[in-house]
Amino acid sequence: MKKIIAFIITSLSLLPNVLAEEIIWSDKKLEDYKVVEEEKRYKFYKEEKEGEYIKKGEEDKRYTNIDENNTKISDKVEYTDTCSNDSSVLEEYQEVYPYLVIPKAKSLSFQISNKDLNIAKLDIYDKEEKISYEIDKCSNCSGLNIKANSYIKFIFDEEHLVGDLKIVLTTVDNAEVSFYIYFNDKNDYLIKNGSINTKNKEYKVKDYNYSISNFKDINYSLEKPELSHSIYPLDKTKKCIRRDIMTYRYNIVKNYYSEEYYAYIDDTSYIKDEEDYKIYYKYIIEDPKDLEEIKSQIENTDTKLLNNKIEEHNITPVDTGYKKNINSKDTIKIIIVIISFITLAVLPLLIKTIYKRKFSQKMSM
Repeated sequence: MKKIIAFIITSLSLLPNVLAEEIIWSDKKLEDYKVVEEEKRYKFYKEEKEGEYIKKGEEDKRYTNIDENNTKISDKVEYTDTCSNDSSVLEEYQEVYPYLVIPKAKSLSFQISNKDLNIAKLDIYDKEEKISYEIDKCSNCSGLNIKANSYIKFIFDEEHLVGDLKIVLTTVDNAEVSFYIYFNDKNDYLIKNGSINTKNKEYKVKDYNYSISNFKDINYSLEKPELSHSIYPLDKTKKCIRRDIMTYRYNIVKNYYSEEYYAYIDDTSYIKDEEDYKIYYKYIIEDPKDLEEIKSQIENTDTKLLNNKIEEHNITPVDTGYKKNINSKDTIKIIIVIISFITLAVLPLLIKTIYKRKFSQKMSM
């Protein structure tokens, strides 16, 4: 009986060793361990175009390919007096509306004629909001007392739409004063020789004519613009409207599904990169103590250790680490242990039962 119990204990002690068997995959050959299988794993990618639209006919060495059928018309419009019949440009004659952009006002000056001017108060408004200013120059004055045949210039705290300005001037004596409003530091003016009679005090700048000869740049529109404090329309005219034809320039790049390596993936739109692969090796580790040594090898060589191979059509990489696996060989071992355990446990009872039966039959005789 003692031998039976010892055998059962020994059999049970073998069971954890069977369950602890490991199947691991590594992209490094591990010393002193038998490789039971090899598998080639690849990176997968899509070929995609990366580029931009560039004017037709222009060279750009950043790109190796041109898609002549993939074109678009530039949003930028150029207006010229004549068309050039350039094949890289879409152009046509059309009636357009020229206009000037009215610059913002930066400063104001008063020109004094043959009578001294004594300013009691000067307020300047942008719409209904009072703006700040300071005296920039004064040719012959003391404070706001300006001598005849001289001038005084004020600089605004910031630029303002000239049509929104309102000047409120109060003087000790009634006088006629000319004023200029400038839009830069070169004394290019928006309004010249505006006249103020100090009896009236309040003057809206929009009531005066702009000096459009000082506005340099002419702009064009296909729709008629409205006169405003920032736009000054001119007479309609005919121009050649030009838009660049753009062709798509591009390079072919590889966009990878993942940085991991796979035997297969489900997404058939990706291409296997035959030049970027690793060989993975399968090991069966029966002694759990060996796992520590394997971990040391993997860690020291910076090699990734994976549990099981990527099964066909499985696009998810196996988690890094260790996992207990039971293969067919393990299953047979476990069944043998269990049968042995059951047999050894039941056998004494069976023998005892048979013995009792025989004893009873003998006594009855």
